[in-house]
Amino acid sequence: MALTADGQVICWTSKTALHKLSKVPDAAKENVIAVSCGTNFVAALTAGGEVICWGDNSAGQCNVPEAAKENIAAISCGFRFIIALTADGRVISWGEHDYVPPEVSNVVSICCGYMFASATTAEGRIICWNDNSCTLDKCVNVPEGLVARTGMVVLM
Repeated sequence: MALTADGQVICWTSKTALHKLSKVPDAAKENVIAVSCGTNFVAALTAGGEVICWGDNSAGQCNVPEAAKENIAAISCGFRFIIALTADGRVISWGEHDYVPPEVSNVVSICCGYMFASATTAEGRIICWNDNSCTLDKCVNVPEGLVARTGMVVLM
């Protein structure tokens, strides 16, 4: 996948991948400012703050909620979920993992991994979380100096 300087999304796949990924929707063929890949799906963010998704929708990750159809500043894809950062610092999540801890507010940046999400707040806190399907002691090596809580790690 590539994003051109003039805001076009270009996708290609291997011969074994889902071919529908390479069929970019018309709405994502121009005026796109960011893209993110999940597992067999793609999300694009337009200059107007709208999220457009295509590809595998087995967990509802391509069903963009109304709250993510405008006023979005950033996107990031995980395994079969997406998080979006609103212009006012809130985080929205949908797909297989649609949980965002209540402590996640006043956010300035976001990032997803395979089965987790993270956010950096304006105060400099880094918050990482999953959907609680994986306990911290089994899935996360919490570095010394970080606070571990159920389902998330917080750097104060």
